[in-house]
Formats: sequence, C-alpha cells, structure tokens
Amino acid sequence: MLGRVFVGSTSYLVPRGWAGWYLFFVTSPRKSTTNVTKYDQTPLVEIEVVHVHGPAPRASEFNRTYELWTERHIYVLSPTLKCLDVLKTSTREPVSERAFIGARLVGGQHNTEDTVEISRPFPRPGSNAVFEIPKGDTRFFRHTSTIERVLLRFHITTVNQTRLMPTWEDIAGHPEPKVIVDFDDSEPTEQR
Repeated sequence: MLGRVFVGSTSYLVPRGWAGWYLFFVTSPRKSTTNVTKYDQTPLVEIEVVHVHGPAPRASEFNRTYELWTERHIYVLSPTLKCLDVLKTSTREPVSERAFIGARLVGGQHNTEDTVEISRPFPRPGSNAVFEIPKGDTRFFRHTSTIERVLLRFHITTVNQTRLMPTWEDIAGHPEPKVIVDFDDSEPTEQR
C-alpha cells in the first residue's frame, strides 16, 4: 500500500508500513560562488518513518522525535525541540558532559568570511546547531560542532481498536486534570 507525501507542489509515493523507511528531501541546486562542500549534496532533513503494529504505545515513546548528528555526538530532541539526551555517535552511549540537556534548539548558524546564514527551526547540514540555555533571568546561547545529519522520526502506530490508546494529552505531554466533552445541547459530561 502506498501513501502520498507532498513537498511544495511535488508529490511522492511512499510505501506504508515500513519501519526505518527514509525519505530524503534535497533543496534545488544552490547558485554557489564558493567551492562545493560535502554538505551541498546532503539532505536538509531525513525522515525516518517508524510504523509499528501491535499494542498501544506508551506516550514516552514519542518523545525522541528529532536527532542532530555531528561527527562525535547525537543530540536527541523532543517534539518541543528540547534536548533530551546527548549520545556518542560511535557507541550510542550517553556522554558525561551534559550541558545541552534541557536546552531548547533555536536553529542553526553558518559563518563565512563575509556572511552569516541563519536557519530555523533546524540547522542545515554544514552549519552549527544553536541552543538556548536559560539560567535564572538570563538566556545563554551555545552551539554544537558542525551538523552532519538532521533526522525527523515520524511515528505511526496501528492498534486494534479494542486496546487502550493513550490520549492526545498524554502524547503531547500536557495531561489535563479534567476534560469536558459536550456532543450536543444536553448536559455536558465529564471524562478523563
């Protein structure tokens, strides 16, 4: 079975149900006055589709949505662009220096002799990721080494309808104590 993905005015057919399927979106060739670098042919964002069939997932399984890869580190981000973990690229083990944990990604920056290129919300390969680290009333900005890969993990879960699914509040990470559901003009009912 195929699904359709739209990028601008172009559509792509994508196989559904393949865990680990990668889509590579590449910008049109740049007009460059400088030498071509290895990042000119690197996709801006890779999309990994994780399609799981089975029991209802835990809401925490959706937290690890983005990854920024450098030569030595992988920065794991939540859907809200908060850094959850920093791993060694070679071993996937957590690093001891944890300064980026809890920091929020604000974009990317690439400096040349005469220009500064800023990208948002993600850094592009060849630039440095920029994180905002709040300390009291002050905000500090810290950057990574050169980004080699930007990965978006797209989660699809197919569950038998007789099994319990997490609520959208659980998935979004903002549980609400009470939700009022009003389907008609009669008395509203409380649900949770």
